[in-house]
Amino acid sequence: CFLKNYPIRFQRQKAIGNYIVDFYCAQAGLIIELDGKWHYTHEHGEQDVIRHNALKNLGFEILRYPNTEIQHNFGQVCTNIDIVTKKLKAKKDRQEIKMEAYKIEFIKFLESAGVLKFGDFTAKSGRKIPYFINAGMIKTGDDIAKLGEFYAKAYFEKLGAKKAVLY
Repeated sequence: CFLKNYPIRFQRQKAIGNYIVDFYCAQAGLIIELDGKWHYTHEHGEQDVIRHNALKNLGFEILRYPNTEIQHNFGQVCTNIDIVTKKLKAKKDRQEIKMEAYKIEFIKFLESAGVLKFGDFTAKSGRKIPYFINAGMIKTGDDIAKLGEFYAKAYFEKLGAKKAVLY
């Protein structure tokens, strides 16, 4: 009930890669896992470590709580989730503000060209995604040229001017 009414959206049973996490907050990059007694068996413990490392490598922060802690210290768990969520969201918001101007221009270009749509979509992989880019909707040569400029800027940012030759 705490996360359901929380002002920052959490999704329950969210598929991320090959895993389904208990709770996920995209705005904070946070995963919350609730561990029942089976997580403390040898077999599940090893699987949890692999899963945890895979999700961390994707850039997520992960909070784990044993069910017993939720049952006995629910208020403290909620307070901890609140503090961590707000801290991570603020950090993520600051990073988004630092986005390079051309990236912001690129997003605006995609929206104005009618190529970028926001909503609930399903990718070919079956994964749910919050946006869809349909590059087939680019209609003019000017828009294709502008798209090429954005790709060039991204290429130079990633690899630098010394590797600027494309074949």
